Amino acid sequence: MKTIIKILVLATMFTFGSCRTTIPDSDTTAPIFSLKITGDGFDQTFRESTSFDSFVLYLKSDTEYDFIFTANDRGGIRTASMSYPNDYIDITSPLPSTWTETSSSPVRNNLVFTGNRSDPYRIAQYAGTFRTDGDNAGSNIQIDISDFGGSSGLAGNSTSATLNIFVAPGTTTRVVPR
Repeated sequence: MKTIIKILVLATMFTFGSCRTTIPDSDTTAPIFSLKITGDGFDQTFRESTSFDSFVLYLKSDTEYDFIFTANDRGGIRTASMSYPNDYIDITSPLPSTWTETSSSPVRNNLVFTGNRSDPYRIAQYAGTFRTDGDNAGSNIQIDISDFGGSSGLAGNSTSATLNIFVAPGTTTRVVPR
C-alpha cells in the first residue's frame, strides 16, 4: 500500500509539479499552500486557512512520516520554504532537483524552492519522508511562500504559517490546548 501511495505522489509531482505559468501585469492574490502529513495512523492536510495557533501537533518519537508540501500561485511562485527543527525532524527522502536544503541556524534547516521570473512555475511541490527524534520536545514547522507580485514590479504577496509540534512517546494526534 505504501508503494502505491508513493507512486501516486510521484505521478502527482510530475503532473502538477511542472506547471509553468505567465506572470500577470499585476498580482494582488497571496499564494496558497497545503502540508499533508501521514503516518502512525495520522492523516491530515493543513492549509493556509488552518487556525494554527489553536492546536499543537503531537508527533510520536522515532517514527517515520510521509509529507507533501505544495505551494500554489497563478502568477508564479517566487519562493516556498519549510523550516523545521533538525534536532527533532530528519528529512530522510532525497531532495527534488528544484529544491535545496539550507541551514538557518545550528538547530533549524530549510527546504527551499526558488522560482525563476524568466521561467515561472505555478506550483512548487515536495513529497518526502521525515523521521522524528527526541522525547518531550516542543518546536515548530514554519512555512513561508511568496509570489512575484506581477511583472509591473510591485512587491510580491506572501503567506506564512507556524505549525507548533511536540515530539514525544505516544500516539500522533492534533491536540487543542486548554
